[in-house]
Amino acid sequence: MNLSVIICTYNPDLTIFNKCLEAISIASAIKKPYEIIIIDNNSTNSISKNQFVQSFIHKQSAKLICETKAGLTPARLRGIAEATGDLLIFIDDDNFIAENFFIKGLDVANKYQHTGSWSGRVTLEFEEEPASWTKPYWGMLVNREITDDKWSNLPHLAETMPCGAGLFVRKNVADHYLDYIRPEKEMYRWTERKLTFFQQEITTFRHVPAI
Repeated sequence: MNLSVIICTYNPDLTIFNKCLEAISIASAIKKPYEIIIIDNNSTNSISKNQFVQSFIHKQSAKLICETKAGLTPARLRGIAEATGDLLIFIDDDNFIAENFFIKGLDVANKYQHTGSWSGRVTLEFEEEPASWTKPYWGMLVNREITDDKWSNLPHLAETMPCGAGLFVRKNVADHYLDYIRPEKEMYRWTERKLTFFQQEITTFRHVPAI
């Protein structure tokens, strides 16, 4: 199964983005993706001007694409349209994936072939330790503490809705979604598109800047 890694970014913190790409490089050394696509969502200064980005593109044979329509959704949709692999992986520019991230994602794809998309544990890394009273609200920052695997084909079910940070989605499911949002195309039923899955062994770290 071919992996397409899609990295969406907009005016990233360069130190954090460098760490993001380094984590992807480490994971790629263990399981090399079929392709890596960076979607620059019309950053004020093109990210291609940065040496560490140029080095990453060269070493990983990555493709850099500029999406001029603002917003994370247009950036991800562009990634879906450009990707050619069987399994898409969405990584944001403040995510640091675990070194076994690709392997664990493939394990889910092969073991649970009825699932269309899935994600896993997301751990927050804070620049400054926040006050303890804020912890109940960390879920708003996509903090996910998963104790067991769950799946469902029901839409909008919070406990099984995959998060965008470290999202895996099969290409055929993503293509159905593109068809779904195009008014001239046939509407697909939720049960055909939204099979979702949480995998407790897939880990993504998300950087949280100081306020």
